[in-house]
Amino acid sequence: MKHRGTAGVLVLLGAAAGQIGCSLILGLKDRTDLGTGGGGGESDGGTPAACIPRDSSSPIDDACGVFVSSSIGVDGMGATSKAHPFKTLAAATLAAGKAKKPVYACAETFTEALTVTSEVAIYGGLDCAKAWAYDGSTKSKLSALPDDVPLTLTQAATSVQLFDFTVHAADAMLDGGSSIAVVADQVKVSFTRCDLSAGNGNKGAGGTTPTASVGPANSLDPLIVGNDGANACASAMASPGAEQKDNMFCPFADGGPLGGGGGLGSVPVGGAGDAFPSTPQVAQGGTGQHADPAWSCDVGAGLGADGVAGQPGADGSGAKGTSALGQLSPSGYKGTAGMPGDPGKAGQGGGGGGGSKGKAGCAGASGGGGGAGGCGGGGGPGASGGGASIVMVSVDATLSFDHVTIVVGNGGTGGDGGVGQFGATGGHGGLPGAATSGVLAGCPGGAGGYGAHGGHGGGGRGGHAIGIAATGADMPDTKGITFLEKGTAGLGGKGGPMNDGDPGVRANVQLFP
Repeated sequence: MKHRGTAGVLVLLGAAAGQIGCSLILGLKDRTDLGTGGGGGESDGGTPAACIPRDSSSPIDDACGVFVSSSIGVDGMGATSKAHPFKTLAAATLAAGKAKKPVYACAETFTEALTVTSEVAIYGGLDCAKAWAYDGSTKSKLSALPDDVPLTLTQAATSVQLFDFTVHAADAMLDGGSSIAVVADQVKVSFTRCDLSAGNGNKGAGGTTPTASVGPANSLDPLIVGNDGANACASAMASPGAEQKDNMFCPFADGGPLGGGGGLGSVPVGGAGDAFPSTPQVAQGGTGQHADPAWSCDVGAGLGADGVAGQPGADGSGAKGTSALGQLSPSGYKGTAGMPGDPGKAGQGGGGGGGSKGKAGCAGASGGGGGAGGCGGGGGPGASGGGASIVMVSVDATLSFDHVTIVVGNGGTGGDGGVGQFGATGGHGGLPGAATSGVLAGCPGGAGGYGAHGGHGGGGRGGHAIGIAATGADMPDTKGITFLEKGTAGLGGKGGPMNDGDPGVRANVQLFP
């Protein structure tokens, strides 16, 4: 009789099997080699045939292992035999790992998220109404609540065998949630006569437009309007110009929304309004009045220049390409989100108005200050990826299959990126100092520029529809698997122009970076 390779059930050396004996059924021959049509033959270690379920066999003896029934079982110290089985697979596999014995499960439905942490063989499909005999007509069923993985095989388990089970993951319910039937983490595992299926992944969560305050909506709000200048003759020699105006909602470091100060009102000449800092990106102040009688508060003369609107934030990129496949881990799968949009830049502060010249004993009127620039809007958040339908996540696991079917559901649509927030208005220019007999009024400050809107968030990637999603150097061997259906991969979520997420992958087997 010959043994199968990596595509069959796992084979242990005879010495190892002999040490384990009846307590752990490893190294089983393929049933087709034996012609039994059941569950295998004796191991090289001489496991008694009575402890291996097979067609038309005698009932499994109490001494063979640990028994579990969802209908009549009770977890606890009383679970010691077929007459008094465990209720849950979790309790049964824990006890079996300690006792180094197999688990025998009734052909019933078990609703639990089972995590296996010790080396074990689990046999399903036993007819508990016939003293736990196996006839091969009905499988045991394992399922879990939505968004839970029914079967997780941990690295600590080392080696696990599963016979005659249907394992099904329910449709995901959480935003971006995935439906995953099995997670195998750095473990050797064989599946024999098992039907494995995943439900549908759920749509990814969309990004929402930021709601944090970006400042007043009214350009005459005292918080952003430019400061007023001093009236003529308020001083004998010089009237101070209006002070600069900052926007407390977006500090100067965020893009320069500082309104320039007004020009000084003085006796010999009026001072020019200023802008801070005095760089090309900031509106310039108006000229002060000199000896030229044609001086006026016009554009290009004494009037402070208006600030320029800020630059819009760049759109976030959508989740695209091989690098955006998502991430496999012992916890399952995490989809790829789109990138957030950049925040918009603040508008430039207005330039300060020029001051007028005075006369003997009467200082000129000073200029009004520039209004503060409006704050930029926040960038739209990137959307999360759609949830996947993955039957098996393999994290560097060694897999083998014999008479296994795999059915994949549909991947969820990626979420839509959030729309960027609109920027706020800039403040109106401050009023100049008033005129008096023989002395002109100062000039008003310029208005602050509008803050720009934030960029659109990128769309999340669509959820995958994959039979086996794996990490590792080699593609998993699929010999022994029949892929009955392929689900549909989810569409990518919407983003800004050219920044939608990619659709998910549809494949029997997909390697992940």
